[in-house]
Amino acid sequence: MNHLSFDSIYNYILLYLTIISCIFALSLIVISFPRHHAYKRYQQARYAIVTGLLLTSALCFCHWFFHLRELSAYYSIAINLGVLYLSLSLFIMAFASIIREENVNSKHVERNIIPSIACIIALWGGGFGDRTVRMVVVAVVGIIFVAETSRLCLVLRKALNRYIRAQGQDQQPSANAFVLWIQRSMYWGIAAGMMGIAVILVDKKVAILLLLVFAVFFCYFFVSILNYAMHFEKDTLTQQPSFLSTLQKKNRQIENDIRQWINEKRYTKSKLTLNDVAHQLHTNRTYLSQYINTELNMPFGNWLSQLRLDEAKRMLDENPSLSISAVALACGFSSTSNFSHLFTDLEGMTPQQWRSSRRNKGQL
Repeated sequence: MNHLSFDSIYNYILLYLTIISCIFALSLIVISFPRHHAYKRYQQARYAIVTGLLLTSALCFCHWFFHLRELSAYYSIAINLGVLYLSLSLFIMAFASIIREENVNSKHVERNIIPSIACIIALWGGGFGDRTVRMVVVAVVGIIFVAETSRLCLVLRKALNRYIRAQGQDQQPSANAFVLWIQRSMYWGIAAGMMGIAVILVDKKVAILLLLVFAVFFCYFFVSILNYAMHFEKDTLTQQPSFLSTLQKKNRQIENDIRQWINEKRYTKSKLTLNDVAHQLHTNRTYLSQYINTELNMPFGNWLSQLRLDEAKRMLDENPSLSISAVALACGFSSTSNFSHLFTDLEGMTPQQWRSSRRNKGQL
């Protein structure tokens, strides 16, 4: 083959990747999946995957239409690093959300997406510098890309191990297939991300082979998602009663543990965090936070403050000789001013005024 033939094949593969990834993304939007309240997290994860696929499609289109490889080596690497970093973050965040059985929240987005956007801005800013500046920027972002990818994969791996342990030996064939899909997709995704960067650095003949592997990955990825949506969810729906029974038992256990924790007045310890309480209750912070938000209808911070305020009111009422500052510190508040401010907001009067009103009622 002559040089022109390799260029043509390279461009055809880029066009194919542009079209196929866009079709896959649009299919995930259009295709109807089981709509059950238990799968809200899957819907969110699916949209994260769609966004990642559309970003990849846009990346391939830019390379095909603008011939970025020949136009600018730096911007080719910069665009590939930025887009693939963002797409990989979205994919892993989606996988972790499905495995952990929790919704995607703002903390997940901030922790996983903001670093990738910051790297994209740094890469484009580096383009205005000289050759040395560009090389430094690419090297730094490349190191961050590898480090963050490793961290995300470790997070996913831990979530996967917890899922396998939770399933136990009685897990269904569909669950086994799901685990296998996640594992393969994770490894393929990492490999595809690395290859997407290497495509710019290697000879065009080698780049063609890497792009072909990239194309196979997309096909496997899409078929696996469809398989999960159509079979795994259906099997899980049939198991929903037993799942709810297990969840009810788990809720009852943590309810008893929390009641005992409250009876022991362990909430009066200062500087308590969600992690501290979860550790004391022998559970994880995610489940504890979900339980408090769902069952008690308030965030962890409000719940803890309410417990301390109730204890403070009891002490103010039963121990007239205790000073306001002594009550505040005994109940776990960081300062007297913080206690007074919170007390006034919730009760409509200062702690001293509340104590006086209780004393006046007692005299009547």
